[in-house]
Amino acid sequence: MDLDITRDQVIAAIDSLLDNADATRQVDANQRLDANQRLDANQRRITVHLHATDGDGTSGEWVIVTGGGDWSVERRHAKGDIAVRATAANLLQLLTCDSESRNHIVDSCEFFGERDDLVEFLARIDS
Repeated sequence: MDLDITRDQVIAAIDSLLDNADATRQVDANQRLDANQRLDANQRRITVHLHATDGDGTSGEWVIVTGGGDWSVERRHAKGDIAVRATAANLLQLLTCDSESRNHIVDSCEFFGERDDLVEFLARIDS
């Protein structure tokens, strides 16, 4: 199936996905959270840099910090524990795929850092 989606639409979808992941974790401290929403303060911190290779400037770059009770997303270029470089469409696919498809999609991306850290980061997006 070939969809006619522009790069800008894909970038907007990634922004929305990451913003929503961020928003679901920004819950008032007085609210009672179920186990799936609770950030683990003991969780190891991972910093991820996503870089869309199709385009120019920082319109396709994100830095995500997760772990230690934190989740933050910024649109900028920076070094991270993990860096993933791929087309915007492949980045979106990586962020939204099921765990069974994940290895195949990871193999289609250029990444730096430990593969296990990338898999752990992607699992955190799923939760």
